Amino acid sequence: MTADFQHRPPDGELIEIIGKGKRLITSGCIAIPDNSSVYRDADELEYSIDELSEILLEIFNTLNPHDFVGKHPSRRRDDPKVQGLEIYEFEKNCEKFNCIIYFKFSVDYEKFRLITFRKSRKI
Repeated sequence: MTADFQHRPPDGELIEIIGKGKRLITSGCIAIPDNSSVYRDADELEYSIDELSEILLEIFNTLNPHDFVGKHPSRRRDDPKVQGLEIYEFEKNCEKFNCIIYFKFSVDYEKFRLITFRKSRKI
């Protein structure tokens, strides 16, 4: 999807993105860009990258449009693998970590691309 949004995407679009993300995660089609902070943040949250798929599925099983925290999908230009793709920002409580997780991702026809996955910094 490459539509430009001036405001928050409609719930229907977010439901579609969440569903697509969940399908890709379930299929094991997860990519983490090389320059992502996901690896560093995994140390802070004390989990192994090998557990990431299971953790993401736990979150996506209850994720809904109300968890979207961006005003509109942004675009990341410093990584060619997500260049031109919308990046969606969500926050969701995660029982495994007993905190709210902030995460950014993009999806295309073949990959769920996780860009950020960390504790929320909102107070």
